[in-house]
Amino acid sequence: MTHWRALIERDFLGAWDLKGRDCSVTIERVESRPIHDSKSQKERRKCVLYFRGKEKAMVAGPTICDAIEGMWGSDYEQWIGKRITLYPTTTNVGKKKGIPCVRVRPTAPRAGQPDAPGTMNEPVDREMRDKQDEAFGREPGED
Repeated sequence: MTHWRALIERDFLGAWDLKGRDCSVTIERVESRPIHDSKSQKERRKCVLYFRGKEKAMVAGPTICDAIEGMWGSDYEQWIGKRITLYPTTTNVGKKKGIPCVRVRPTAPRAGQPDAPGTMNEPVDREMRDKQDEAFGREPGED
């Protein structure tokens, strides 16, 4: 069965896309978009980050936005053109522990260090994605 949520989730970055590696990226744009919330079954406006040269955007919650604010200030329009480093880690969701997620390192990448090539444009890590889908009570999506 191919669940309809797979059509939405494929658009956004997940820990499965990073393949266990840090990924330095340049923020290309920041916008607010309605995103389907699988828990409430409603759409909610979320902060979405787009990256130069990357196919997938990232839904950025308060933890990610706070990390970026710590480096580049609270004016999200000033984040455009700034570099950040994404890394895969885990979080707890309710009673479930160790759910894969993406976070932002609290320090800016070194000057002159190029953005990571390829990462986030490659096939996803299915095992990691399935673990996250299960934690959020979603049907595993297909890529």
